[in-house]
Amino acid sequence: NLVPAGFQPRIVAMGREVKYQVLKRDVQMNLALIKLEGNGFFTVGFADSLKLGTRVFLAANAVSFFVDGQPQEQFIVNEGVIRVFNNDEVQTTISDKKEVKGSPLFDIQGNLVGLNDVDSTGRVVAIPAQKIREFAGL
Repeated sequence: NLVPAGFQPRIVAMGREVKYQVLKRDVQMNLALIKLEGNGFFTVGFADSLKLGTRVFLAANAVSFFVDGQPQEQFIVNEGVIRVFNNDEVQTTISDKKEVKGSPLFDIQGNLVGLNDVDSTGRVVAIPAQKIREFAGL
């Protein structure tokens, strides 16, 4: 579950912690729409058409371990291709740690393909960008 009820994530953008407001949450779809306070954030487009074999990559900033009680962040990048896709999920050839859950999946042009989850075998599957777009009302 990417959006557990009552969970208040720490959001870091452009190297700094950012305040935010949860505008909408859907536990069934496993999505939350948030509004970041401030300006100057980068935006990305949506990947509107997918093809099997399309190269994709993920980028995640994960807390992977603690040193002297302080969280140590680790930047994770991984790549693969789209194996299977439908209206509910995009399956990739990427295998990774659970820390990449909730991170973005991009096509090689930098468009958002979806938001990542990791299945029980460690394979990355994503909520498709089209579902995210509909959820956000875009």
